[in-house]
Amino acid sequence: MNPFLRRILSVVSIVGIFLLVGAPRASAQTFDMREYWLMDQGTYMKLYTVFKNGSIDPEATHAFWRGSFLGKTVALQGGIAFNDDRAAYDIFEIASNNIKYWGSFRGNSLQSQSQKSNAFNQAIVFMPNFMSLKQSTSETVFDNEMANNHRKISQSDTYTYRLTVDDYLSSWLDTDSGNIWKDVLKIRIDFPSGYELYWLARRLLINGIEYTKHYGTVRFESYCPDHSNVSKQYATPNTYTGDGNYPLYSYSPPAPIIPWYDPFSLWTYVPNGFFEDHLKTPVNGGWPLKNYERSWTGYSPPGNPNLEDVAVSNEKPNSQTSTWKVVLRKLPTTGWDYAISDSIPVIPNKTYRLSGWIYRVYSSDQAYFDFNDMPGDINKYSTKINTWEYLSQDVNVGSANQIWIRCVRQGANAGNIYFDGVTLQRIN
Repeated sequence: MNPFLRRILSVVSIVGIFLLVGAPRASAQTFDMREYWLMDQGTYMKLYTVFKNGSIDPEATHAFWRGSFLGKTVALQGGIAFNDDRAAYDIFEIASNNIKYWGSFRGNSLQSQSQKSNAFNQAIVFMPNFMSLKQSTSETVFDNEMANNHRKISQSDTYTYRLTVDDYLSSWLDTDSGNIWKDVLKIRIDFPSGYELYWLARRLLINGIEYTKHYGTVRFESYCPDHSNVSKQYATPNTYTGDGNYPLYSYSPPAPIIPWYDPFSLWTYVPNGFFEDHLKTPVNGGWPLKNYERSWTGYSPPGNPNLEDVAVSNEKPNSQTSTWKVVLRKLPTTGWDYAISDSIPVIPNKTYRLSGWIYRVYSSDQAYFDFNDMPGDINKYSTKINTWEYLSQDVNVGSANQIWIRCVRQGANAGNIYFDGVTLQRIN
């Protein structure tokens, strides 16, 4: 499977992204690719989609957002919902010499059947800002499939693609839609298993009048049989509304939700923060924790990692997250207990949001999560009993380049305490 191709097909290839209002074409045979690939900001397009199984979606929509995102100037392309856990978007960085691609985020959903995100070890140059007719560029992609429900890299892949400016068409009729497009670039992208075609348009002819917009990709075709389930997409047949905007629709998408991993530094997340990735099949009360749960170790007084106070459990009703959780038991030892993650790389002087769910049985017990008492750390305490409580805190990591996440119980040692859904997100 080639995840990059699936991404490009599902979102990137559909309509292009934002316009960086910019330079004119350098010459008759050299093109400013931003003028063709990038779409006007604050718009979305309706697309007629034909799937390879024969089904259709006559009005698929894709929206566009750009701005400063985690310290980078980006253009994000996805569905209309940018700000909830269903959000899905591709991440492009607009640089001085090229358009970079960082991968695709496919929501914070915890469902096992949800689409997986894809993150690259480093950004690739998707295309230079300027290209000539018949010019090609090749890139090798180091891709990682990010499984939402297990909060882990589920597989990795390396492959090379080749992008070519295949043709320039001063006028072109899309026979499926009946639209007549002007000033069109035809782009071909070759992969090991097949290829894709894109038609990028600058103008649309309606009733003899040309409307100049940055329409992005107005048609897409896939000839990669083992990757995407989409066969072709094209801008819906024109029905002129009198405002000169067809087929672009005015829209102001909300600020995007922050992914559960850092898309620009993909190893910065809590590995197995939902305790669903097991080294071996656990039983209720499985201990020591490190024998069952990947990336976590439990400690009990006097700091012994092999005592049964810290275990993986499914005994409590599910939180809003998943079946398995970590339990810090009141017995057999007394005193404070904690579960601690493997080390997590972070970017110095950035602020990170640590969040998760806690279930506390007795008010005389204290439960919290923290950054393992690093300088400037804040303990986030549970305030409720006999219910799953969602808590979050923001901490600037200062000069640290790695951290540890800790789930802690202390106090009267009256009852069990449970933690689940531990998530780390960079927010600036």
